Amino acid sequence: MGQKNYITPLFLDFLEAADLTAGAWLPFEVNGIEGPCFTLRVTNDSEINVLLSYDGITAHEFLADYTKIDVLFQTNASPSGDVSKVKTGTVIYLKSELNAKLPPPAGYIYLAGYYN
Repeated sequence: MGQKNYITPLFLDFLEAADLTAGAWLPFEVNGIEGPCFTLRVTNDSEINVLLSYDGITAHEFLADYTKIDVLFQTNASPSGDVSKVKTGTVIYLKSELNAKLPPPAGYIYLAGYYN
């Protein structure tokens, strides 16, 4: 009997660049992501550099302005057949790399994720 592989996207979430500051982490979704993601995509469609955190304390990723990053959690699923995913309810945080620009920066930062 064959197996079916269902890939389900998360609801696309976004933050406005003008809401980010260098001093505080801002969560994408206060309740966390809705499913155990094997990949996350963060697209920085704004004019500022941002930092990404999985715990709201440590900066884990850097995103330059107008770039995107794909974080692949499945790549460390070893030995073959093991599952490695960011767990349901994980809160992803962002903050501006530097102090706020004047005038406030334009653009948005988007979070997308996929789970099965």
